[in-house]
Amino acid sequence: MRHIILYTRPGCHLCEEVEGWLLEAGVSWELADITADAALFEQYRYRIPVIDVDGHEVLGAPMTRADVRRALGEQLAY
Repeated sequence: MRHIILYTRPGCHLCEEVEGWLLEAGVSWELADITADAALFEQYRYRIPVIDVDGHEVLGAPMTRADVRRALGEQLAY
């Protein structure tokens, strides 16, 4: 099973939208709040939401539902 991380921050409406798309895709993921870690905040502050699969950034803002499905389909295929 692949490990998916969604980098986000409180109040990010785009991040909430991507969470909905991940739910629709039927995958499980971990939320990483960039405001809880100074290094993550510096790295992602202007780019969230960002989706990481198994330690590889596969998609960052801006993104569409189709982008998320395509990225996850490619990353989750065995």
